[in-house]
Amino acid sequence: IEETTTPVAVNFDERVALMAMVWRLAGDKPFCRKTHPAYCQAAAAYFAPCKEHPAVAKAREYCQSGIGYDAVAAYGLHLDIAPDGKFSFDKGLARQGDPSFDRWSESQQKDFLPLLEDFYRRSGFRQWYQSTEAVRQEAAGAFEKVAAQIDMRWFDSYFGPLPEGSEVRVLLSILNGLNNYGCSAIKTDGGTRLTPVIGCCMTDGEGHVRYKPKMVLPVVVHEFCHAYCNSLDARHWSQMEQNADSLFEMQREQLIPQAYTTPQIMVDESFV
Repeated sequence: IEETTTPVAVNFDERVALMAMVWRLAGDKPFCRKTHPAYCQAAAAYFAPCKEHPAVAKAREYCQSGIGYDAVAAYGLHLDIAPDGKFSFDKGLARQGDPSFDRWSESQQKDFLPLLEDFYRRSGFRQWYQSTEAVRQEAAGAFEKVAAQIDMRWFDSYFGPLPEGSEVRVLLSILNGLNNYGCSAIKTDGGTRLTPVIGCCMTDGEGHVRYKPKMVLPVVVHEFCHAYCNSLDARHWSQMEQNADSLFEMQREQLIPQAYTTPQIMVDESFV
């Protein structure tokens, strides 16, 4: 990659961490893996008194209805948290512009919001999150070798450029365990907010965060591609739906445990 490659912004997001923590407390297995044992154990101890909070109970209920994996992160990315801790939905994002968020029914979206806000305040989540700054900075620094090899010009040349006003950044999430999601949403101005969530960190013998470029870079590229491939899938879905349904039923037992829970998700992953 040439040195002139435009760098991709890499950081953490409090909202993604909040949702991951609630789903960890709810016992959702994909979120319970300890890729950074010390960090995850400290978080578990801090939030242990909140394990039976109504938001956690509701999360357990939603897990049973298929709200997991990327849908969890997507909900967080649609939130706006005011300085006083008041929650609302981001008015800069279009309705029905994010398939991951749309897996939540309108009633689920609405009902969960005050519960999550109460959890945020009562648990002292903001204080805890701020206390993790050193670990987050270390992780972001460790990810630089991966980020330096991401060439956004390739995506533009292969798929065509994203709409004007689009935003691109990689979000790291230690609490995501090994999970990685190609989150993206359509903005009200027509641009795309492309925010893949990457959770596959490792720690060395001294407990420091590490990302192995040869292992992680293909994952990051995969998640970036979802923003382009998913929209292509949606645009032509009416032509593929019948055959996709049949293929999905043939492979249902293999697909469901991999979180490919619908024919369209199966095709999304196949396109990528």
